[in-house]
Amino acid sequence: SVKIRPYRDTDFPDLLNIHPKDAYFSAHYIAQNLNDLHSLVMAVLDDRVVGYVYYEDFKDDEFTDICFLNVLPSARNKKIGTKLAERAIEDSFKKSEIEKIEISVRVDNTAAFRLYQRLGFEETVTYIAYELKL
Repeated sequence: SVKIRPYRDTDFPDLLNIHPKDAYFSAHYIAQNLNDLHSLVMAVLDDRVVGYVYYEDFKDDEFTDICFLNVLPSARNKKIGTKLAERAIEDSFKKSEIEKIEISVRVDNTAAFRLYQRLGFEETVTYIAYELKL
């Protein structure tokens, strides 16, 4: 069965492999900025890292932002994403300052959309992103 545990430095090659290359935070940034407000939790299946969730607490604003939740395609449909999200939710609400959790999901990511709805998240805002390439 899957084990959910905190990130270890030896997990970095796996994080690098799983993390989207075009993400707004790099895997290096995430790994180097872990502290009391920035958390990284790994999913391990059969002694292999297959996913992670990275989240940040904004205590002054009383919320946690789940920035990234990714699972290897070969490990999907095994409730690993659910377990990672539940861990982030549980950790966040243990902190007295945190009153809500936010997450951003791409509109075309229907699997993630369904996961968060099952966990009780409600859609509040739809953002449109623009890009200008040189």
